[in-house]
Amino acid sequence: MKLFEQININGVVLKNRIVMAPMDTEISLASEEAREYYAKRAEGGAGLVIVEGISAELFANNDFVVDLALLAERIQHYGAKVIMQLTLHSLTNTISQTICQASVHELEFYQQTICNAATACSRAGFDGIEIHGAHGYLLSQFYSPQSNKRKDLYGGCPENRMRFAVECIIKLRSQLRKNFILSYRLSADELQPNGVKLDESIQLALALERAGTDMIHVSAGIGGDTVPDASQPAGVFADYANAMKQAVKIPVICVGRIETPAFAESILHEGKADLVALGRPLLADPFWPKKALEGRANEIVHCKYCNKCLRTISRGEPIICAVNPEFSSYRSAKNETPNCPSDLQANISLQL
Repeated sequence: MKLFEQININGVVLKNRIVMAPMDTEISLASEEAREYYAKRAEGGAGLVIVEGISAELFANNDFVVDLALLAERIQHYGAKVIMQLTLHSLTNTISQTICQASVHELEFYQQTICNAATACSRAGFDGIEIHGAHGYLLSQFYSPQSNKRKDLYGGCPENRMRFAVECIIKLRSQLRKNFILSYRLSADELQPNGVKLDESIQLALALERAGTDMIHVSAGIGGDTVPDASQPAGVFADYANAMKQAVKIPVICVGRIETPAFAESILHEGKADLVALGRPLLADPFWPKKALEGRANEIVHCKYCNKCLRTISRGEPIICAVNPEFSSYRSAKNETPNCPSDLQANISLQL
């Protein structure tokens, strides 16, 4: 099966094409509970684990970085590679205010904050990072004509609106070691009347590729639009991934309601993507990859796409799953990240 073929991402060899998608858990990444949670998905056979998105600002806390090194080590123990998803949050009341009011000097500060966080991830032993440039976070809103109303070199035409993200990648590539994965997650279509559409997302992806990005992770929408439920079709974002795959030369990750090994294999076999990302399916059954590899797909406990998990974390409670009783033990496991202001803590919606 193509699903279990190796793939080389900037010198980092993944044992298969199965990615654990980044999902908020409301479990502190500094905790033993988080290490157990992620290690089990690595033990279950995922080739790449993308740790849930967290604010780049938090990496100024060295104790937190030390805890993340323990997390990376536990995941890698099972043969998986691991990258950290980094977000950049607004430091004013709204994202649109940040975009419009930030000086060029402040924009450079934001970019360096991401670089510092990525360097910390490298020191902690991670195999790479993923920049969260989708779903309405700051980098995506810089590119969106719906929110970016600047009149300078960072606003207006697509080339100007993508400048902030492209400069981030150029700075990251210049400051990080070789063989360190730089992935970028984007919304191929923001699904908003005045938002980014597919053709503009392809322009962005090509520019990111030229700047040094190693991989494009294709999602869609803003906020709740990013989480397809049981009413939506399997592979809901696969056509977006396919369009991106035809445009760029770097590997593309497809995400969104990829329920069965057979369906995941079809996405790869048809050339729509190079890797498939599973979020809720690995929440329901962390051994989904191992069971598929061993010909035991009929034993997989399947996600119902009921989004009970999403409703739980939206209340700020540790994640639970309607079909996986393992998560009852996590309900009392939420710990605050040490010395981290609450408004800077990651607030990422469950991602597929």
